[in-house]
Amino acid sequence: MQRLFFFLIFLSFTFSFIFPILLYAQEDPKLQVPGTIEEVKEDILHVGDKIIGAIPEAAAALWKNEVAPVWKAMWNWTKAQIWQSRVKPAIETLEDKIKELLGKEVEKQKPLIEQELKKEKQELEQDIKTYSRNAGKGLWERFKSLFSEE
Repeated sequence: MQRLFFFLIFLSFTFSFIFPILLYAQEDPKLQVPGTIEEVKEDILHVGDKIIGAIPEAAAALWKNEVAPVWKAMWNWTKAQIWQSRVKPAIETLEDKIKELLGKEVEKQKPLIEQELKKEKQELEQDIKTYSRNAGKGLWERFKSLFSEE
């Protein structure tokens, strides 16, 4: 009983995908009823090529005319009803609170930050003085100074 049930579900899913494609394929002028026996023979030999050629076009038309508009409508509804009316205001409120808290913390840390910047400036000046003394030396002298114990 279960096998029959699953088989019926499988058939229904299979036909729900195949029938729309076949309906679009019937409208295709490439798949018309032949007029003579010779045309029938020729069509039998090339029927696979015609079907394979018609399926992508039918699937593309189905996607363009049926599926894409539904997805666009769902996206527009989600954007308007959920994002702009609920999520975006909540994020903006949270962002304002974070900016307010960070602004207070920056004001508290401002004197410490200025002291650290002064220290960094002095260290950079000292480094520049040290490296500028070695700048006038040749390559060999700088190489020897790497191994000296100064």
